[in-house]
Amino acid sequence: MGVSYAYLKQNDSAEYFLNKALAIRDTENKEFKYFIYNTLAKVYGDKNQHQRAIDSLEVVLNEAAFKDNRLRADMYKKLIASYKALNNKEKYIEYSEKLIELEPDVKDNNLKGINTAVSEEQKNVLDKISDKEGHNQLLIISCGLLILIGGISVVYINQKRKKEKLIYQNFISNLEKQEIKEAFEPKEIIQLEIEEKEKASFSIPSSAETMILEKLDKFETSTKFTNAKLSVASLAVMFKTNPTYLSETIKKHKEKNFNNYINELRINYICKQILERPEFLNYKISYLAEHAGFSSHSTFTTIFKSVTGISPSVFLREADKKRMII
Repeated sequence: MGVSYAYLKQNDSAEYFLNKALAIRDTENKEFKYFIYNTLAKVYGDKNQHQRAIDSLEVVLNEAAFKDNRLRADMYKKLIASYKALNNKEKYIEYSEKLIELEPDVKDNNLKGINTAVSEEQKNVLDKISDKEGHNQLLIISCGLLILIGGISVVYINQKRKKEKLIYQNFISNLEKQEIKEAFEPKEIIQLEIEEKEKASFSIPSSAETMILEKLDKFETSTKFTNAKLSVASLAVMFKTNPTYLSETIKKHKEKNFNNYINELRINYICKQILERPEFLNYKISYLAEHAGFSSHSTFTTIFKSVTGISPSVFLREADKKRMII
């Protein structure tokens, strides 16, 4: 604070804080008092109190422990200025000669200081260059890894999409084959199947089983299976049969339980809607789920993938691509 006030030419404040600094006994940094006295001399000189400036400087110069020649040279310059102001030519000449004698040593010390500073600066520059090179190498490696990961990702995505496209095409092909089979398969075969499977399965009256199969054929061509509240019991009531007969007939002839049978009908139905009606390509998956008779988006997505092998979003993407080609 004292030094700051001294440079601001607020000499009274500078003198106050410098004297407070002198009052502190610092055994580890004894040389601090030399700098304090030197600054006090400057303050006194600015206040035209040249004798006080001289007295402050001589306190330091008379100490045997004082060895700092650069600071000594600065003090000599202040003494020269003060003695000149006091018209003391003898002292003026004396300290001028001492300053001249000290100049080579001061120059050497200054040169050493400059060399040290330059060496340190060069070291810092080299360190920065080394750090920058290391940073650049790390950046190059990181970019290489990113490119490699990006390439692998592109290959993986392309392979995945090819696989999804193949699954989509196979599902559509199977769906079309199923429609052809249902359209041209003679009804007499159903009766033969009933007679063959009756022997090794749960005993259902032949007439009841034939009736259930006929009603299931009509049921499959309707959209009643999209009723979200549909159950084996409610369908049995609709067919005017008992749930056990209905469940067993579905299991025997459709080769799946009631829930899987209904879910597959729903998924096949919504897939046909997407393929046949372009507006369905723009519907949200939640709407498609509700339209097919599912109570939730997540259930629909899970069952859709289990039936088709791909997710609803992938099916929509492939269907849209096919429509664009057409």
